[in-house]
Amino acid sequence: SLSMGMIFFCCPIASVFTDMFGCRKTAVVGAAVGFIGLMSSSFVSSIEPLYLTYGVIFACGCSFAYQPSLVILGHYFKKRLGLVNGIVTAGSSIFTILLPFLLRLLTDSVGLFYTLRVLCIFMFVLFLASFTYRPLVPNAKDKESGTKGGNRFS
Repeated sequence: SLSMGMIFFCCPIASVFTDMFGCRKTAVVGAAVGFIGLMSSSFVSSIEPLYLTYGVIFACGCSFAYQPSLVILGHYFKKRLGLVNGIVTAGSSIFTILLPFLLRLLTDSVGLFYTLRVLCIFMFVLFLASFTYRPLVPNAKDKESGTKGGNRFS
């Protein structure tokens, strides 16, 4: 519960970082921090350090990777943003439904600490995927009109 609470608690801070540094940098750093928190969680031997490594470090990293994934949708999809946001949210919820079954299978077969290391693979994939977040260049019409939204991609 600490982890889930921290993910959503850090979202306003992650939003500020996304505005300041962009989606790619924020998501890459967030995935890297989440990876470090998850990997360090796999080496602890008692519950108390897990509060810090999994509950705080991993969760904050996830927050910084999660928020730009929502913001980037508005950069690429204007006309059907609602539909795309619904598809992304549905995909996220399907994965969230299936994850406990995978975690149960892994925990029963290899134990908690190796399960956390397997989950690090997902975080590494998220780290690599974050490099695909690239801002779009404004089109010529936005440059000529000098609209407020025309300079948001700079």
